[in-house]
Amino acid sequence: MKRDSPAAALAKRRPAAVTRGAAEGRLAPFQQSGPMKHLPHVHTSPEAIYPFDARGVAKRFCHGALFGALDALTGGERMRFVNDHDPLPLLQQLSERYGEKLRIEYLQREPGAIVIDFIRQ
Repeated sequence: MKRDSPAAALAKRRPAAVTRGAAEGRLAPFQQSGPMKHLPHVHTSPEAIYPFDARGVAKRFCHGALFGALDALTGGERMRFVNDHDPLPLLQQLSERYGEKLRIEYLQREPGAIVIDFIRQ
């Protein structure tokens, strides 16, 4: 039995829009060869809430990913953190790292359902 190449197997799982773009000779941005083009991506709206769902992030990457995301916030911006457990050691690290520059507000604190807003000051 002939097995599909990894690229062919991936193409079968892609949404139709991505597959159609490739069929028309256009590559999706993640498929372009050469250095990635960085387009400006400006978030300057204090009333926006940026989601961070830690349930889908591997444990070994979670803290670093969250620190990077929080570092990108400007004063007044808010990130809504969702997790399946109360991240007490992480909150201690955040307190040590950001001090008064980060406000932490629990929105939901139940077993299996934690929602916390992090607000940059």
